[in-house]
Amino acid sequence: MLSFRGLLKGVDAVVLRNDESHMDENVFYLLEEKPSTATMFLILKKNSIPVLFVSELELGNYTHKKHVRVEKLDKESLAKELGNIKGKIGLNFETQTANQLKRLKKFIKAQQVDISSYFEKAREVKTQAEIKKIKTACRITAEIFDRVQDLMKICRTEKNLALKLEFEARNNGADAAAFPPIIASGISSAIPHYATADKKISEGFLVVDFGVVYDGYCSDITRTFFVGMPNAYHKHMFAAVYNAKEAATKMCFAGTEARKVHNAADSVLEKNFGEKMIHAVGHGLGLKVHDFPQGINANAPFTLKENMCITVEPGYYKRNFGGVRIEDDVIIKKGKCRELTKAEKVLFSLKI
Repeated sequence: MLSFRGLLKGVDAVVLRNDESHMDENVFYLLEEKPSTATMFLILKKNSIPVLFVSELELGNYTHKKHVRVEKLDKESLAKELGNIKGKIGLNFETQTANQLKRLKKFIKAQQVDISSYFEKAREVKTQAEIKKIKTACRITAEIFDRVQDLMKICRTEKNLALKLEFEARNNGADAAAFPPIIASGISSAIPHYATADKKISEGFLVVDFGVVYDGYCSDITRTFFVGMPNAYHKHMFAAVYNAKEAATKMCFAGTEARKVHNAADSVLEKNFGEKMIHAVGHGLGLKVHDFPQGINANAPFTLKENMCITVEPGYYKRNFGGVRIEDDVIIKKGKCRELTKAEKVLFSLKI
């Protein structure tokens, strides 16, 4: 179990709740387990063994945990444990609903304190174990991307290709796809968050935004292909976005102001197209696809730290024509970054 001494600073106990409707990845971050939709309470107290209350149906999944007392979740046992807490109790207000907080007040007499900021700071820097899992997720995803041309031969629609990618994720050792794949072809590629449709893959740019989950940790990679034969302007668009990504990647090292990563990409795109990006150049990656640190944009107020894991994903979109986005995942290091994925420099043509 990860150290939680800092978590208990300023409070006498911490109570974290997870359930299907309001997942709290921090429960699993502390337990070093894969996220689950099971209803559970993790209670941490000073000078006490952490207690995990979980449904009787899930008990067998957690009884192997060392340094954690696993108990069957029932109202009476939970109420007794919560009622014994005195002083200040830390709760994650980011994941607790108003109704949940109201119900907890029936059992908790201690003063409630929001501790959500602790997890933002703790999770933005990854441990070596976390990096290893993200690296594996990236490897699986990259290997699937290498087979996109072969997959295109049997997937004629955007939806079919998306479903095939999700199948390949599981078939290649991933827990699941990290998010519904974005398959945007033709003029639809100009929509950054395009809703993949049940339509034939069109000629023109093909943006594929896809990631997997491995042992609870995510990858997030985007590649832009071309269906048919690209002309000189298509190639220019791709090259400009690729160069923007490379410029941003060079700024990805410990001590850099995050906004400078965004601005490095922006300056390349503005020089080529007279326009800035319509989205952030990247975001944190971890237990969630959009993890800590959050948006790496022109106003990002933080500095990159060693072992942060982030995406670098500049894009340029021309309405009713098409768009290009190229996204790689990197680990921040001193003086440089470790690239977990590396996009091809040349626009690859696909045949359908």
